[in-house]
Amino acid sequence: MLSSSKKAIGQYEKPLIDSLTRHLSRHGYNGFPHVRLNVAWSPIVSDIDLLAVRQREITIIEVKSSHDKFARASSQLRRVSDFTDFAYIATDRVPATRHSDPQIGLLLVKGDQVETLVEARVFEGRPQQDSLFKLQKKCLRRLAMARDDQMSKFEMSKTVHASWNGESLRECVKRIVICDRNCERSCPIRSFTEVT
Repeated sequence: MLSSSKKAIGQYEKPLIDSLTRHLSRHGYNGFPHVRLNVAWSPIVSDIDLLAVRQREITIIEVKSSHDKFARASSQLRRVSDFTDFAYIATDRVPATRHSDPQIGLLLVKGDQVETLVEARVFEGRPQQDSLFKLQKKCLRRLAMARDDQMSKFEMSKTVHASWNGESLRECVKRIVICDRNCERSCPIRSFTEVT
């Protein structure tokens, strides 16, 4: 499905990811620890601690152990909000600072027990043009139905943003970022091109 993240798994992070993966499996999700989204951007956007997929629903979880800095977790998740339905921060301690992002959920992991401290709210709406720009160029070209090889990624992202229905675009982008990159056999864009 997805390629592995280039980011090393921390020794304190691994037990939390393992517990979360087992928890998600019990609730009908397929959990993919330490994966890289199919985007052409930096590891800050593409490397995901834990991706959870159930039917058409995608959840991204940023894991912060008691040895990690908690402060940047919300901003890291906000960068991928156009690619997911839900986002959570998972930690093994109750944060000293108040959890302030109303859309990002908070999970407390203690051994094999996972408690939802704050329920995540669904991300909705048209993906931002900046998020479209982060897609692989070949994917963006297909979305824009661009025949011109000279068209820049910026122009393609602008075209896609203006011409696609917001709801179908969000669903398509979610499928693109978790695709298996076998473009000839299973490109997710094909099933959406009639919708535009």
